[in-house]
Amino acid sequence: MNNLDITIVVFYLLALLAVGLYVSFTHKQKKSSDLFLAGKSLTWKTVGLSIFGTNVSPLNIISTCGLAYTYGMVACNFQWLAWIYILLLSLVFLPYYLRHNIQTMPQFMLRRYDESCRKALSWIVFLQISIGAGSVLYAGSMLVSQLIGFPIWQCVILMTAFAMSFTVTGGLKAVAITDSFQSVVMVFVCVFIGYVALTDVSDWSLFTQKLDVDYWKLLRPSDDPNYPWQAIVFGYPIMSIWYWCANQNIVQTTLGSKSLEEGNKGILFLGYLKLLIPVLFILPGILAKVLLQDLENPDDALLRLIYQYLPHGLVGLAIGVLIAALVGSLTAMYNSGSTIFALDILPNFSKSDAPPTLAQGRMVMATLAVLAMLIAIGLDRVEGFNLFEKVNAIFSFLCPSLVAVFIWGIFWKKISSKAALYTLIAGNIPCILISILYLSQYPSREFYPNFFLISFYLFAALSVLLIVLSYRYPDTDGKPRPIFEKTQWNENPFSRSLKWGWGILAVIMIALYSYFN
Repeated sequence: MNNLDITIVVFYLLALLAVGLYVSFTHKQKKSSDLFLAGKSLTWKTVGLSIFGTNVSPLNIISTCGLAYTYGMVACNFQWLAWIYILLLSLVFLPYYLRHNIQTMPQFMLRRYDESCRKALSWIVFLQISIGAGSVLYAGSMLVSQLIGFPIWQCVILMTAFAMSFTVTGGLKAVAITDSFQSVVMVFVCVFIGYVALTDVSDWSLFTQKLDVDYWKLLRPSDDPNYPWQAIVFGYPIMSIWYWCANQNIVQTTLGSKSLEEGNKGILFLGYLKLLIPVLFILPGILAKVLLQDLENPDDALLRLIYQYLPHGLVGLAIGVLIAALVGSLTAMYNSGSTIFALDILPNFSKSDAPPTLAQGRMVMATLAVLAMLIAIGLDRVEGFNLFEKVNAIFSFLCPSLVAVFIWGIFWKKISSKAALYTLIAGNIPCILISILYLSQYPSREFYPNFFLISFYLFAALSVLLIVLSYRYPDTDGKPRPIFEKTQWNENPFSRSLKWGWGILAVIMIALYSYFN
């Protein structure tokens, strides 16, 4: 980068900071619900763009581009198939959460199961959010380290300080608005990168000469050594249900919407935004495969494209956008993690029944930021995996127990509290052990199937455990335990525009999968 690029990066980040601080000081929070749920004032556009900005983090951008460079169109599955699970969020989970006044996932455990399950899940979710924040921070610090030449641990500190500068003050309102701001700019920059690189392809036959047939298939044969279709069809849904329907980072933004209708519109808007991901991040990865020579690390594909095909000035804007995306993801995770700790964990150590204060919430955010820093530095020491595999493998092994307890519990009233508790605690032991063995490649990398398939096997085993224990230890306390009922659809039916919107999106997805297979 030259001086112009550096100036633009600094100006862009200062502008982002100014937006966050403006919102912070012009919309003073009077209570903790304003800090955590934005006073339930988010519109559908803000909901959709905020979740999109959180989802499309530097972790996602860099790892998706690198995955496309190596495996091609198979990377689109992790974007295009998401519409099924965000539809599930809109149809089932969001109405359920709002109907029963659930603000956090541990509160779901309290209403559906009991206090023991709530306490167990509080710590599990807080750990997951901490790992997620550390993963995003690690990916962003890798980017910044390549740009300025500082060691990763120093970049971790720099990025954390910037993200916390307005998160601790402003809460979810500032996070949502700054996410929306940088999402629009990020879309423009990434489209421009793809366009400029595409115009450099002098001969379209290069795509067929350098890329084999499987490179263009969304679903690969069952004997594919890396991403067979079974891993996509059976394994990926486990992590996707957790991410979109039971993940505090995502759910919290939808709960901050003005109404159920507004939240559902925001979710539908997000579904259409996900259509853009292949153009934004997967096409550049494919173009890098065709145009770039001697690329040793696939995770460097996007940055190489930026340096090679963008003029000075736009290079600075592109880097600023990537760093801003990091900040958006981090701020959302800091806010969600502090919500969990302040509302579900902190009261266990306090004799007072008073709700958490703003000062307590901000202190928890700062503590979570420090924990994420330690995790990011630890991830830097894990070797032998690309960025996509390293992070997604960790969550694939941690989410099966949660998905089993949420899915079975929300639809089947016979799932008992004791069974859920045992599944959350004892069921996670083999998941953690397998995760350690997989990441350490013991006894070898080839010994294991795709990590998404392992996730499916774990979910199936834990589902059996959950059902068997529910019959062995049924609930006998007579406490009403709400499950999802079809009457909720009658009480809050989709509007005509929502039905048409989802129908058109489904037709588009069917057409895409038909064409690329």
